Amino acid sequence: MARQHDGLARACLAADGGTELRVRVVPRASRNQISGLRDDTLIVRTVSPPVEGAANRTVTFLLAEVLHLPRGGVRLVHGEHARLKRFHIDLPLGEVIAGLERTLAVQG
Repeated sequence: MARQHDGLARACLAADGGTELRVRVVPRASRNQISGLRDDTLIVRTVSPPVEGAANRTVTFLLAEVLHLPRGGVRLVHGEHARLKRFHIDLPLGEVIAGLERTLAVQG
């Protein structure tokens, strides 16, 4: 668990009254899920294709659901057309890390 916490801590950065989170999106997966960490980046798989922002919207909704936020509480701030993205989350750093740890533990 400590190793997972360290990886999540490196994937997140406190910023502007919330948290920025580095995410690698894997589009056209078999299901929507937060699947783990790699290279200090959260891996999120989505069934949506990377067309017209569909995958970005799905990842935004999934993060909001997992962190118990309204959809507007998670915003894409960098990487609209790339697999590596940064999302701003309207929660303090510690709450984001705790919420993602719970999700990863359940799926683990």
